[in-house]
Amino acid sequence: MDLIYEFWFEPEDFDLFTLSYGYMVGAIIFLAFSILNTVIYYLIIGKSTDAFSSNTVWLIFGLINSVLIFLVTISVIGFKLKENTSLEDIDIEIWIFSIVNAVAYGFISYFILSLILNNFSTHSKFTPFNIFK
Repeated sequence: MDLIYEFWFEPEDFDLFTLSYGYMVGAIIFLAFSILNTVIYYLIIGKSTDAFSSNTVWLIFGLINSVLIFLVTISVIGFKLKENTSLEDIDIEIWIFSIVNAVAYGFISYFILSLILNNFSTHSKFTPFNIFK
């Protein structure tokens, strides 16, 4: 898990919590929420109706994915792992880690999973585009 975040953070940037444990929790969060959102969009909504099969709604689901990842990351790492009691107690490094986890890795994983799962959708087969057509 350390290799995923090595591009953004140096080991000396994070003396706030154990690196491997914090990185593992962050990776589990962005993968779990990205899988959940793409399954909902393509396998549940995409097979039942074509009302949401547009690039705009796909982008909105991606933004919802990023917001959920940010909120869960800041909650789990900031409040549970570091045992902070308020938002003011959370260090800036955890805020940056949560933003990077949400924006960079959350949306990238949502995009990659979208390219894989769009073939299993009836109505959203070409959202955002289909690389297998």
